[in-house]
Amino acid sequence: MMKRTLVYSIALMSFLMMFVTGCKKDETAATGNSIQRNGTVKSALRLAGITTYDGNTPPSLEGAFSTAPMQIYDASTILSPYIGQNMSTIFKLFNQTSSGDISFAEQFSDGTYADGKGCYITGSGQNFTIWMESSLSNGGATAFVLSGTLQQSTGDVINCSTITVYTKATPSYSVGDWYAASGWLQNILNIVPLTGQAMFWTSRTDVGYITVYVSNVNAGTITVHSLGGQPSCGTSGFVTIDESPGTYNFTATEANYNWKGTITVTAGGCAKMQLN
Repeated sequence: MMKRTLVYSIALMSFLMMFVTGCKKDETAATGNSIQRNGTVKSALRLAGITTYDGNTPPSLEGAFSTAPMQIYDASTILSPYIGQNMSTIFKLFNQTSSGDISFAEQFSDGTYADGKGCYITGSGQNFTIWMESSLSNGGATAFVLSGTLQQSTGDVINCSTITVYTKATPSYSVGDWYAASGWLQNILNIVPLTGQAMFWTSRTDVGYITVYVSNVNAGTITVHSLGGQPSCGTSGFVTIDESPGTYNFTATEANYNWKGTITVTAGGCAKMQLN
């Protein structure tokens, strides 16, 4: 089977968790255009010499990747003490769509997760750029851009470099502070899953199509019913979502009925919600 090697520069990746133990990071999605217009991001991209790619036909980048590891080789003055240190993380790219949306999840060495749902991808052919902005629990923010070229190869390794830039100050770092790393990412299988599934189904025969919304986003429509017990996640006709671990609000509507509640997604799990 032909495997894929991804050779790229990852710009502005938010690896803060590797250095601030126990500081859980919250993610706020931002459109690619807003990050592209950010002067601090533009400056960091120029300093790093990283090429970005426009276009609406990027390659498919869904997969799971692990650092093997990556080493910090350069940084702004305040972050220079981290030069020479290694970073260890696992991340997943998923839910890529033809309209340019892509989701990002990351698991750090201390077991905590970061959710980058809402990322934006541009590019054409084998060239791509992924844009994201992350809000940190300590009040700061970083921008994350992943840019490069997807290549077909017999290997399954990614040679890359990274840079993280602060776009909002924290108690320790100022806007424009940055650090860069280089090394290898390994495309991996059989890892601890970074996402899980949730499935919505019904056994009622007296209802029509049911539209399901998760976190106010249309997740799909239930078009069939099951009289044989709970179906599996991914069963055709029901609604299955792939999300980072967490608890999500949902609503569901039909011509004469409405449902609402919460559903909890666990890493590698399949949560099921019966609408009856």
